[in-house]
Amino acid sequence: MKKITITLAALMEITGTAYGAWDTSTRIDGVHLSSCTSKYIDVNAIESLNYEDNAWKLVMGRKNGWGGSSCTLTMTGECSKALIGIMGKEDFDSASIDGTLTSSISCACNSNSDCVTGFKCSPAGSGQKYGFCTQISNFCTTDSQCDNDKGYVCVNKACTQKCTINTKPDDTGWEIAARDTSDYYNFPMIEKSSTYKCSSAGRWTGTTAYRCAAHYYGAPTSASSKCSRCPDYPGPAEAPAGSTKITDCYYPRGTEYNDSTGAFKIIGGDCHHD
Repeated sequence: MKKITITLAALMEITGTAYGAWDTSTRIDGVHLSSCTSKYIDVNAIESLNYEDNAWKLVMGRKNGWGGSSCTLTMTGECSKALIGIMGKEDFDSASIDGTLTSSISCACNSNSDCVTGFKCSPAGSGQKYGFCTQISNFCTTDSQCDNDKGYVCVNKACTQKCTINTKPDDTGWEIAARDTSDYYNFPMIEKSSTYKCSSAGRWTGTTAYRCAAHYYGAPTSASSKCSRCPDYPGPAEAPAGSTKITDCYYPRGTEYNDSTGAFKIIGGDCHHD
């Protein structure tokens, strides 16, 4: 373990870079900070913390594919102790490490292989030692990561437009698919909704979903399916559209009704069926 401190004057002479109010730029090498964790870093292989490019960067060393959008540390008490042991309390405090390393620290890199899938290494700037891992434009692994409504699907890990937007059929909102013909009221019983997605073959493909209408419950798969009506409806019993079980049926709070035993009012909250 070694600590190398480069004076501000030497840095400015070498790189021409000003470092604001900082008095020194510190590089800590050869350290395995197993008590410090980060989303993108293998915590058993953190090799250095650098302030050489006018910003702190966490550097992995020789292990490929570790950098993503942010290598921010989760600063636990043990991690703080480890850093203080490496840097010294004065440097730790003067560098505001607790605040700096826990807020949007970019992952350092020397090549694309230093970055995780979907990121590339932006070249180091003038006077900088390390580049930054940045997200590749339009990178994807699944269609869900692309703007499918505009005809984009994931092709060879890139969002690619395969369908023409002006040929896309209109999605439909929820509409009546079937009515309850079992009695006089003929209430809406099943609703349907159609959406269209662009396929990798370059065609808009429609999918229709079904649900029970308000006051009914069940799991319809077509317009010819059946939903069960909530008990006592028409009457006080209710259930939102899309309900799947009888316990979704309820009497709303404040409902007043009468039966052979007397008059009642529901207080407190909605009263759901068992």
